[in-house]
Amino acid sequence: MHLLQAIIAFLGRVCLGAVFLALGAHIFFDWPGSELYLTRALNDWMTITMGHESLQQIVEQGVHASSLLLGVALCCILLGSLLLLLGWWVRVGALLLLLVAVVATPLVYPFWTVNGLEAQMQSALFVKNLGIIGGLLLLVAYGKGNGRKVSVSSDKSSD
Repeated sequence: MHLLQAIIAFLGRVCLGAVFLALGAHIFFDWPGSELYLTRALNDWMTITMGHESLQQIVEQGVHASSLLLGVALCCILLGSLLLLLGWWVRVGALLLLLVAVVATPLVYPFWTVNGLEAQMQSALFVKNLGIIGGLLLLVAYGKGNGRKVSVSSDKSSD
C-alpha cells in the first residue's frame, strides 16, 4: 500500500507542478504580455477599491512595481514547481506556489465585479484555483507523501 500511495502522491505533485511550470513558461516567454495583463488587473483593482484610499495606495504601488512583482512571482513559480516535481523540500515549494496562488486568484478573477457570461467564466476559474490552493495546502500539511505513516506527535519530516 505504501508504494501505491507514493505513486499517487508523485502523480499529484506532477500535476500541480506542471500547472505552475506551464504558467511560469508562459510568463517567461511572453514577459511584455504578462506584465500588461498584471497591470490591467491591478488597474481594475484601482476601480474596485475606489473610495478606500489606503487600499488604492497599495494597488497603485503595485501598478508602479508590476515588473518587480511579476519577477518575484516568476521566481516563486519556477522554484516552487521544480521543488514539487523533484520531490525536494516539497513543503517549501508548495508554500511558494501557495503564495502566488492566494495573491493571484482574487487579483485575476474578480468574478463579483462583472456580470453575465464573464462572471460565470471568472467564477469557474476562481473556483478552479481554490481547488489548486487546496492541493497545495495538503502538500504543505503532509509533505511529499512518500508512503510514510503520518504521526501527529512526530515532526521529523525531511520534506
